[in-house]
Amino acid sequence: PKLFLYDLEKEEAVEISFEEAQKLELNSNPESPDEFTVGCGTRNSGFFFFDYGGRDCSRRYLRGHNTSKELNIQLSGSYYSDTSLRFIGWVEK
Repeated sequence: PKLFLYDLEKEEAVEISFEEAQKLELNSNPESPDEFTVGCGTRNSGFFFFDYGGRDCSRRYLRGHNTSKELNIQLSGSYYSDTSLRFIGWVEK
């Protein structure tokens, strides 16, 4: 598998080696210490009584504090599958 480090300021993911990843101090909780999460988007389609809403795993978002920001990440998954990306932790400085 490939490992990536996402830089929020630059809004980009940079591939890193396994050795570089081992040097990072990671927090593996799904929620960051400052109460943010990373997850799939949502989609809505349909009309009137027929709503086909659900998860949209073709995009990832950083969510927290009543805001949501789409992450600039290339994914190979579909609307329904999130197998192309596994979140492993928050980097603690």
